[in-house]
Amino acid sequence: MGRYLMIVQSQAHPGREAEYAAWYDGTHVQEICSVPGVVSGQRYEATPVALGAPGMACLSIYELDVESPQAFLAELGKFGASGRMTPCDAYNSADSIMWFYKQPD
Repeated sequence: MGRYLMIVQSQAHPGREAEYAAWYDGTHVQEICSVPGVVSGQRYEATPVALGAPGMACLSIYELDVESPQAFLAELGKFGASGRMTPCDAYNSADSIMWFYKQPD
């Protein structure tokens, strides 16, 4: 097993930020954290202070203890296909981005 961080930047469709935040904080984080290998997860909101180009409105950081990011994504896909992930129309999924970082050995 390896220790990873899954970093996700995402945002709501314009005008639907409150609905998106309620879904993400009240449902989505808990559903992601129920996937085997997820140790913890937290969503953060952007501030107006930045160096360089600003990111998206929301940043989520998930700690993972998994075989590999690819294996985790396969498991996450199974969860989604099984209906264990609640969709939200306010979520602008087309603009979301995700990175994985590995803790050095």
